[in-house]
Amino acid sequence: MLRHNLTFSLRRLRSSPGFTAAAIVTLALGIGANTTIFSLVNAVAFRPFGVERQNELVSFNMHTAKAQFPTLSYPDYKDYRDRNTVFSGLAMYRFAAMNMSRGEGKNIRLWGYEVSGNYFDMLGVQPIRGRVLHAEDDVKRGGHPLAVISYSCWQSRFGGDPDIAGKKVKIGGLEYSIVGVTPQAFIGTELVYTPEIFVPLAMGEQIEQFQWMEDRGDSNGLVIGRLKPGVSLKSAEAAVGIIATQLGREYPKDDAGVSILLSPPGMAGDFLRGAITGFSAVLMVVAGMVLLIACVNLASLLLARASDRRKETAIRLALGASRSQLLRQLLTESVMLSVAGGAAGILLAYWLTDLVNVWRPPIDIPVIPHVVIDTRVLLFTAVVTLLTGLLFGLAPALQSTRASLVGAIKNEAPSEKLRRLNLRDILVATQVALSVVLLVGSILVVRSLQHALSLNLGFIPQHAAVLSYDFAAQGYDEERGRQFQRRLLDKVRSMPGIEAAGIIDGLPLTLNISNSGIFLEGKPEPRVGDLPLAAMYYITPGYLHAMGTRLMAGRDLDQRDTKDAPLVALVNEAFVRQLLPGEDPVGKRFRHRTDGKWFQIAGVVEDGKYRSLGEAPAPTIF
Repeated sequence: MLRHNLTFSLRRLRSSPGFTAAAIVTLALGIGANTTIFSLVNAVAFRPFGVERQNELVSFNMHTAKAQFPTLSYPDYKDYRDRNTVFSGLAMYRFAAMNMSRGEGKNIRLWGYEVSGNYFDMLGVQPIRGRVLHAEDDVKRGGHPLAVISYSCWQSRFGGDPDIAGKKVKIGGLEYSIVGVTPQAFIGTELVYTPEIFVPLAMGEQIEQFQWMEDRGDSNGLVIGRLKPGVSLKSAEAAVGIIATQLGREYPKDDAGVSILLSPPGMAGDFLRGAITGFSAVLMVVAGMVLLIACVNLASLLLARASDRRKETAIRLALGASRSQLLRQLLTESVMLSVAGGAAGILLAYWLTDLVNVWRPPIDIPVIPHVVIDTRVLLFTAVVTLLTGLLFGLAPALQSTRASLVGAIKNEAPSEKLRRLNLRDILVATQVALSVVLLVGSILVVRSLQHALSLNLGFIPQHAAVLSYDFAAQGYDEERGRQFQRRLLDKVRSMPGIEAAGIIDGLPLTLNISNSGIFLEGKPEPRVGDLPLAAMYYITPGYLHAMGTRLMAGRDLDQRDTKDAPLVALVNEAFVRQLLPGEDPVGKRFRHRTDGKWFQIAGVVEDGKYRSLGEAPAPTIF
C-alpha cells in the first residue's frame, strides 16, 4: 500500500511541475533558514566540549554586593581545590594570546589557554598524538615550556605532521616542546572561544610578562570543576560557600564579602549567558516565523490543489475508495513535498553556513566558532520536515475528503455557508498576519540598529584606524617596550593624513575587561565585597584626541606625566556621579589596591560605552 501511494503521489506531482516547484522552493527557503540558524545557535550555545560526562562540570562565579565575575585569583583557586569535598577535580584556565615562531623568522599569533596541570585529566581528554599535560607539568613557575596543540592547529599550522610530538617551537622567545594533539571533537571549555594551543599555567607569567600568580587580589582565571557522583549543584554551592566564608575571615582584604555561585560551563561562567541566550532566542523566533509562513503558504497551495481535484476525489470516493485511503494518499503527497523541500533546504543551509564561516568580526580574538551541520542539526531538520508535511498537509487533506460527492461530481461551487468557513480564507488571513508581524519586527530591528549607530559611544569610530602589537610576547623588557612605543607613536604621528595617535592597552567594546576595586582618599575603607568597581584602561597622551573623546573638566594627560612623575588619571562622568557626588573631582586621589599607590584625578572625560552598547554608564578610569 505504501509503495502504491508513493508511486501514485510521485506521478501526480510530476504532472504538476509548476505547483511542485513552487511548494519545494517555499519549503526550501523556510527549512534552509531554520537549519542555518539552528546550526549557528547550536555552535554558540549547545556544542558539546568533547569531554567525558560534560553534565558533571560546573563553572565558578565570584559574587559580591557590587558585581559578579567568572574569575578567581590563583591563590583562591588553590584553596578551593584543596579544601573542597564535593568535586572530584578542580582546574583553572586563562585566555592568552601567544606569538609562536617555528624558526623561519615569522611569528604566528595564536589564541590559547594557560591551563592547570590537571586540566586534561579532570576533563578526561585523551590525545590523538603524543600526550596531554599532567599535574607534574605545572609545578615550577617558568620551568615547564611544554605545549599541547588542538586538532585544527595541527592541521592548519603543521600540515597534520604525524611526528608532531617532540617538535620545537618558540613562544615569547622561549623554546617549547609540543607534547601532543587534542582530539578533533575537543573545543576547550568555552563555547565562543576555541583555543589553538594549551600551555601550563606555570608558564603564564613568562608569556604575559607580568606577575599575578601570588596575588590573591588579582582575579583573572576561570575555574571549572567536576562534581562527585551523587552531588547536586545546590549542595556543591552550599559546600563551596563554607570555604568562601573561611577565606573571607582569613583574608579580609581580598575575600571578605565574596561568595561563589556555580553555573553550567561554556559561557565564561554566567558572564555571557544572558547575551547568548537572548541572541539565540531572537534568531530562533525569527527563523520559526519564516518557516511558519512557508508552511501556511504550503497549506494554501495544497488546499488550492485539492479544490482543483474535487471532482477526482469525489469520483474515487464514489467508486469505493475509503476516506482514510484518500487521506493517506494526500498526506503522502504533502510529506513527499516536505521531504523534497527539506533536502533542498539542507543544500541551501550548507551554502549559507559556508558564508557564515567565511565572515569574521573585526577583532583579533576568535569569538565566532566554526559552524557545522552535525547530527543534531540534521535530526532537527528531519523532525521539522516531517512535522511540516504532516501538520500542514493534514488540514487540506481533511477538507478535500469532506466535500459533497454530488456537488463535486457536478463541479458545483461550494455553498455560501461553506464559503464562510473556507479554510483557504483562514490560511490567507494567517499568512498575512504572520507576514505583518515579521515585517513590523524587521522594521523594529532596523530602527534599533540605526539607534545603535547613533549612540554616543564616548568616542568617534569614524575615520579611526587600529594597529595592534604584542611585544611582551617577544620577550621585550619594560624599557625596550617603552622605546618601541615612543618610536611607533613618532612615526605614526608623522604620517600624512594622521591628525592624532595614542596607545591604549585594550580598546573599548572588545573582550578586554579589567575591573578594580576603588579606595578613595579620606573615605571609610569598605570591605572587599562592598568595594565600588571601575573599569581601568592604560593610555598614552594623545589617545583622547585620536578617539574624539571629550574632556569635560581638568586637563588631559600630557608629556609631563612621565614614569617618574606623580601618578595621575582621568575618570569619566559616571565615576564622579557615583563615587564623588557633589564634589569637585579634580585633585582628588584614589587607589585601586589596598596597598597600591595613590592616583590623582587630573581630569574628567565624557561617559562612553566600554563593554556593550546596552550598558548603563559605569565608572571608568584612564
